[in-house]
Amino acid sequence: MPPDTRLAAVDAEKARLDAARPLSPHTVASLREKLMLEWTYHSNAIEGNTLTLRPFVDGNGRTGRLLLNLELMKSGYPPAVIRKEDRLAYYDALDEACLNANHDAITALVADSVLRSLRLYLDLLPASG
Repeated sequence: MPPDTRLAAVDAEKARLDAARPLSPHTVASLREKLMLEWTYHSNAIEGNTLTLRPFVDGNGRTGRLLLNLELMKSGYPPAVIRKEDRLAYYDALDEACLNANHDAITALVADSVLRSLRLYLDLLPASG
């Protein structure tokens, strides 16, 4: 799927979530629990291998993902959780962006991650109708 199509899908799902705001306290509590588990699991999986895959000793990858998620959340999007199983694709996409100035792969990976987060939010909303 081309990056523009992915980004349009992200915007469409965000519009659905925005229409459901404010979220109920129960929905927020459920989201918090699910996201804390997912973030901890996937963050530990990526960070545990950072030194073997990347020569960063100062947390550049983690800091970069925190800044990415800060900007997403400032714009009303949920955070992008880079899953453990996407680790190699994530590093390959970063290399492609840095070495060849081709941002398609990292854009697609982040868009897919945001879509997963949006759908997690939307799946917890009560059915309308």
